[in-house]
Amino acid sequence: MDPLFWLWFAGHIDGDGCVAIYDNMPRINVTKAVKGRSTIDKIQAVLGGDVFESPSTNAKHQDQLVWVLRSDKAARVIARLIPFIQLKRLQCQAIDAFPRGKYNVLAKKGDDEQVFQSRPVLSKMLGVSAQTVYCKLKKGQGVCEIKGWCLQDRTKGRDALAQKVRRLKQIPHEPVTGMLHPAYTAGFFDAEGYVGFWKEFTIRVALSQKYSPVLDAIQRLYGGRVSMKGGQFQWRLAGTGSMAFLTVILPFLVEKREQVQIALLATGNTYREKEAEMRRLRGRQL
Repeated sequence: MDPLFWLWFAGHIDGDGCVAIYDNMPRINVTKAVKGRSTIDKIQAVLGGDVFESPSTNAKHQDQLVWVLRSDKAARVIARLIPFIQLKRLQCQAIDAFPRGKYNVLAKKGDDEQVFQSRPVLSKMLGVSAQTVYCKLKKGQGVCEIKGWCLQDRTKGRDALAQKVRRLKQIPHEPVTGMLHPAYTAGFFDAEGYVGFWKEFTIRVALSQKYSPVLDAIQRLYGGRVSMKGGQFQWRLAGTGSMAFLTVILPFLVEKREQVQIALLATGNTYREKEAEMRRLRGRQL
């Protein structure tokens, strides 16, 4: 499978996807407004999975399309994402750390000890040292005694594990090292990006995220500035820098490809016409 797809998909999952344990099974899903069907179609064409429509209860909002992949297929996709994903890497590692079909039992006496001996991600999930996890397993106690996390109960364990995986995204994220590939950045922009015009003839791009490491990495590479706005971090860039940024990621874009093409072709004489086209693509009423 094309590695560029995995880079794009990792960026999109970091921006607007969900990786979780649900009903004792790994699950990965992407939810988009109906206007984002091109993204859903691309993902389903490559990875399979199910797509269903979720009607909106708010007249101001579009109906939504949800792509979802479950069970072992989801587990394989999640494992494949680990080298490429940034913000949700720890969640992917946590799900990948559990043997298939045992997501509601962290450890049993005896045969599961070796399985978890080399899983340092468990120490991050539990908030204790890897040595503590190993000692508990070695003594045949399981890890249900660590910080009261009882995963050997098959009812409470399922919920406890799911909550732990969700809470991993609250752990402070490490800075992104190295340069982000344009395909990853395009996937992230397809999920969270905005392109429009500022002061009439100047192209402006923006990205918003609750966590800043990816935005900081984009700023280091392309310029602009990162600031806090409305409880989220926002990266903004305008002028020739925004045109250079869009030119780099354009070959890898899916959902926002047409918007970016319109923006790059706009001139002073066609600005208002192009802006109207872009607003329609964003689903906004004029």
